[in-house]
Amino acid sequence: MKHIHTSLWVLLLCVLITTVISEDNKDEGSKKVPLTPRVYVKLLQTRRKDHTTLIQRMLQNDYSKNYKMMSLALDKIFQIIKQSNQTLTDEKYSPITDGFPVEQRVQEAVTLLIEDTCLASDIILHFPEISQKVLKKIPQWKETINWCLDFVMHYPHIIDEVIVQLIDLARQEINEDARSPDFINPYYKKVEVESVPTKKPNRRVKKIKKGPQLSSRSEL
Repeated sequence: MKHIHTSLWVLLLCVLITTVISEDNKDEGSKKVPLTPRVYVKLLQTRRKDHTTLIQRMLQNDYSKNYKMMSLALDKIFQIIKQSNQTLTDEKYSPITDGFPVEQRVQEAVTLLIEDTCLASDIILHFPEISQKVLKKIPQWKETINWCLDFVMHYPHIIDEVIVQLIDLARQEINEDARSPDFINPYYKKVEVESVPTKKPNRRVKKIKKGPQLSSRSEL
């Protein structure tokens, strides 16, 4: 069995960190401090720092390595999204009418959706070409992500302006028909191709003979 590169395990741990750490914090929170919106805002900030560290690591990898890593990461993210969505459906939860949830099972589903949507948006924006290729293998990926982006925007008291901008850019990145005329993905860096100086074609310069020349027309 082939050994997986160390950075791949770092990625998988970062992707799963929203599940493991959130569960640990919520278990402790149920005994000591309840996970109120104010408490979760601070936890989300910590999670976003983890996401930033992950992206910075990925930016140091080559195309092939990132493709494999993103295939695993996005697949795991979509599994979490699907499970969380099912929980909210079973509980008949609505962010508009219910607000930030109190029940632990629903609370976990909501927070995981927020965190994984932010992480997926980061990956899509920083690596648009690879992400598009990976996501095309996932059925109804665009519909799912659009739903998640809308879902996160229902928590203005939880997300900050940076996340709002992230959501807006991610929405425009995956929906070309929704892009504003001045849309620019600030994280996308085109591969600069070194310009090879082109040789100018050798043009033979006709030497003009000195002295009288024959006229092209016969003089009468």
